[in-house]
Amino acid sequence: MVNIRDVPGFVWAVVLSAIFAGVGALVLAEFRTTLTTGTQTDIIDNGTEGIANIMEQFPTVGTIVGVSVIVGVVVLLFVAFRSRDTF
Repeated sequence: MVNIRDVPGFVWAVVLSAIFAGVGALVLAEFRTTLTTGTQTDIIDNGTEGIANIMEQFPTVGTIVGVSVIVGVVVLLFVAFRSRDTF
């Protein structure tokens, strides 16, 4: 179960990963404009495609983290109300 205190760490990890991937894609795009041989451009194109594939997964990762937090809070509330014997 996800601890509510861990949420900022998860959010920062996702945000920083997206920033680094975006900067990496920009750097590769800049390198692509300066290269002349086909092999070099193929390597850069493969790297850019790989980064694009990773970036496509960020919404899924964000959804998983969000749902984990919601489930954690719901379970925490059930445990807290159960221990109070109010029902």
